[in-house]
Amino acid sequence: MKYINLALSLKSTLIYKTLYVSPSKVSDEHLHFMLDSIIDNVYIWEEDKINRWIGFVQGVMVAHGFTTIDEERERVKEFLN
Repeated sequence: MKYINLALSLKSTLIYKTLYVSPSKVSDEHLHFMLDSIIDNVYIWEEDKINRWIGFVQGVMVAHGFTTIDEERERVKEFLN
């Protein structure tokens, strides 16, 4: 459940940022696919795979200015601790 909530939180940020902040900056389709896949497979995939996928999504979002490393540290603390 903790990973589902984390993925949903990331999706929320991604949707807001791509709609209202920088709609043409990045194609978010693949990131949504990755987050939806995490949610759909959270009880099937190994935790290491989920962590890698979440880390990738977070890295892309940071690279495109949708969030910061510090904001993601806080998000992870909220959901995974």
